[in-house]
Order: sequence, then structure tokens, then C-alpha cells
Amino acid sequence: MSDELHSMMKRIQELSFAKLETELYLDMYPECRRALNYHQKLRDQLEVLVTEFENKYGPITTDGVVGDGWNWVKTIWPWQTDVMRGER
Repeated sequence: MSDELHSMMKRIQELSFAKLETELYLDMYPECRRALNYHQKLRDQLEVLVTEFENKYGPITTDGVVGDGWNWVKTIWPWQTDVMRGER
């Protein structure tokens, strides 16, 4: 498994975490313009990276399933990256 896959997966996890933390902050301070702008930036970055990842490696969530078939089960599952590298 490529270093790129692991690098992209790590960045997706980092952005997802930061986005969730920002959403929790916004629950308390919904008028905070700085947090709203930061959330939008994170959301945009995450959308671009997830699209790139899914184009290369397949869906990362069921939201990434496209087409007529249920291709979610035909690709590597997000938690199987070590198995694909031969690290059982």
C-alpha cells in the first residue's frame, strides 16, 4: 500500500477531527465569524481531499458510493490499510 494512501487518510482524519471540534465550538458560539470561516475552510479542504482519495482508492464512506452498484464492499475498507500492506 502506498505512502500516499496513508498520508491522505491521515490528513482526512485530521481535517475531520478539526471540523467536528469546530462544529462543537459553533454549537456554543454560533455567531463567531472566525469559527464560521474556519469551518468553511475545513469543509472545503475535506471535500477536495475526500474526492481525490475516492477517485484513487474507492469510497471512504457510504456517501462515496456512486453508480448503479454497491461498490462500497468491493474496495479496501478504511480500517484495512495495514492488511493491504501485508501487516496482519
